[in-house]
Amino acid sequence: MGGFMAGRLLAAGHAVTVLARGAHLEALRTRGLRLENAQGRVDYQGPVDICTDLREAPEVDGLIVTLKSYQLAALAGPLSVAAGRARLLVPIQNGVGWWYFQGDAGPHRGHVVRSVDPDGALSDGLPANRTVPAFAFKSAQVVQPGVIRHLESPSDKWVLGELGGGDGTRLNKLSATLSGAGMATELGDARQWMWNKLLGNIFANPICAITRQPLGVIARHPAARALGLELMKEMAGVAAAHGCPISMSFEERLDRGMALATARPSMLQDLETNRPMELDAILGAVIELGQLAGLAVPRIEALLACLRVVDPPAHRHAPQAA
Repeated sequence: MGGFMAGRLLAAGHAVTVLARGAHLEALRTRGLRLENAQGRVDYQGPVDICTDLREAPEVDGLIVTLKSYQLAALAGPLSVAAGRARLLVPIQNGVGWWYFQGDAGPHRGHVVRSVDPDGALSDGLPANRTVPAFAFKSAQVVQPGVIRHLESPSDKWVLGELGGGDGTRLNKLSATLSGAGMATELGDARQWMWNKLLGNIFANPICAITRQPLGVIARHPAARALGLELMKEMAGVAAAHGCPISMSFEERLDRGMALATARPSMLQDLETNRPMELDAILGAVIELGQLAGLAVPRIEALLACLRVVDPPAHRHAPQAA
């Protein structure tokens, strides 16, 4: 998703600096960034400014963080340094965010979501008053280092939300920037939209990963649909207990998956490439918030247990060098 957003912003003429390491770093240095759609249309092909250390990141209007949720805790220190030079911190991760109980968060304000922020370093070190969570309703994947391919859909959009206290000015500016670069945006409540996004992730990611099937197969198969409905029901109960009732029809959410028949959710992509999956943010944190509200989520717990078995253990929660 970071590569997709960088390509679109570069194509629109914005100054973009990307953090790159390993094979991506070499590819971006030698060939530049390539963004293409599933039909082969090239949206961007060209150079990009590169940063190899977050602590040396330049001053920016927005620090967009698209790292996997399990990578964040190990980078809390460098992220804090980079965020200190940014007008806005824009986290885009799947699942429950570390920021969930920051800002105007109700009766559990200040609670640390240990599933994604084990020692509280993210909550302590990152600026809640400049954090604007965003949610990407978009399918994209790395097809080789430096090359991003995306699947276009009528439901593509980015939702931006405040944690409380903003007057809307900075959200409107960010929205205009993304929209002008071809990324349709919508403004809304950050916590509500986190749950809205998770409604899809709670069934698509784990079921596709366990079965190794794309989203369209899951959305059509009767047994998978039945399980998906129960998973959404459990998650929606937790969301409602935390003041964010889900209004979307569960059946409608499953039917949206049919329009993305070949999409391979991020958890499936990670499993196929021997990368750790975002189990704690997508499943573990929902269980944690359920326990905080006194709710059991047995199907989510069962899926998490199964996926723990196949999650690459040598890489799980591996520290990422800054």
